[in-house]
Amino acid sequence: MNSIEEILDLCLEERRKGVPLNDVLAKYPGQAEELRPLLLLAAGLEAAPKPEPRANAVYNALIEAGQYLPVKRSPGPRFRLDWLSLPQFTFTRAVAAVLIFALLGWSAVGASAGALPGELLYPVKLAAEQVTLVLAFKPEGKAELRLTFSEQRMQELLARYRKDGTIDAELIKEMLEEAKLALDKISALPKEKQALFYSKVLHFNDYQKDTLQSLQPHVAGAQRKYIDDAIEDCSSRGEWMRNMREKGVYCPWEGSADCDWR
Repeated sequence: MNSIEEILDLCLEERRKGVPLNDVLAKYPGQAEELRPLLLLAAGLEAAPKPEPRANAVYNALIEAGQYLPVKRSPGPRFRLDWLSLPQFTFTRAVAAVLIFALLGWSAVGASAGALPGELLYPVKLAAEQVTLVLAFKPEGKAELRLTFSEQRMQELLARYRKDGTIDAELIKEMLEEAKLALDKISALPKEKQALFYSKVLHFNDYQKDTLQSLQPHVAGAQRKYIDDAIEDCSSRGEWMRNMREKGVYCPWEGSADCDWR
């Protein structure tokens, strides 16, 4: 039985010969789900103009690949690579990370840094974040990146509001979720770093609450509720975290099964 690496090589060779994608995958039904996104990314890489990929070529290649990724995606223009972290894609993670960065190019990634949801390069920005997360092998690195992503979503929220007066409810949701994902990593951290990181997430939660409260008076109408709800979530989260800290129990979150260590 050939390994997935060997099968991928065979598939790439057949694709270079012009064999249709579905015909290639039909030869390996057991690995088709894992092979499809890799072959699509490889095709996008070969098709991208050299030496600098055009933004629309990158965007179209990513979206085409995204149509086949085995994840549930929310409506809208956002593009996620959460599939890279699934355990059944161990080999895919390494290969896809290399393919994506080669496809995007550092110039495209840099140009996407200030992109907002709905803009052409925003999928590139999210793809680069997910690849960076995949390549961060240490738990503390992944936890720190989650906080960075949460901060990034908040800055996008503020930039979007300054640009067109719109409060993006999805950005608020993702901002809060990224902070939660950061704390989910706490049990994987070295014991001597757990309490410190717990406090860091708590202070970060307070910082986000303060930022939202500074924005609150300027938002009116139906959009005000998004801010009000987020402030309430931050308040509840902070109160619960302080209560846990006073008890000396640094749980990832309430109801977690891993709450008996100190």
